[in-house]
Amino acid sequence: MTLETPFHPRTAELNQARRWRKWSGFFIADSYFPAHDLEYHAIRFSAALFDITPMCKYRVSGPDAAKLVNRVITRRVDRIKPMRAIYTPWCDHDGRILMTAPSRSLPMAPTSGPPQNHSTVGSKRQAKG
Repeated sequence: MTLETPFHPRTAELNQARRWRKWSGFFIADSYFPAHDLEYHAIRFSAALFDITPMCKYRVSGPDAAKLVNRVITRRVDRIKPMRAIYTPWCDHDGRILMTAPSRSLPMAPTSGPPQNHSTVGSKRQAKG
């Protein structure tokens, strides 16, 4: 069963082209305008909101979470303010780009043990398992 994202009621109202596609079990607007140049200019010269609800999310936590995430992304995770996001490449051990994805920092959870860092990174790829 294909689901609607939380943004679907608003995107459906704005989707003049009425083009939809399936992405990881969700209906997503494929384009909003009948002609691509209108959408391009709206994004280029105004502002845009992209519904990335279907993207996979990974939570990396523990004492070495920041160290691990810093090995994968090209920006320093400790510079991401809590509840903020950055868009950054993910790289393999040779520094080759695997994909680009948003990364964000979550507030640290209270703990009685050693301090923990929490980072969440999004992926356009489905986790294999």
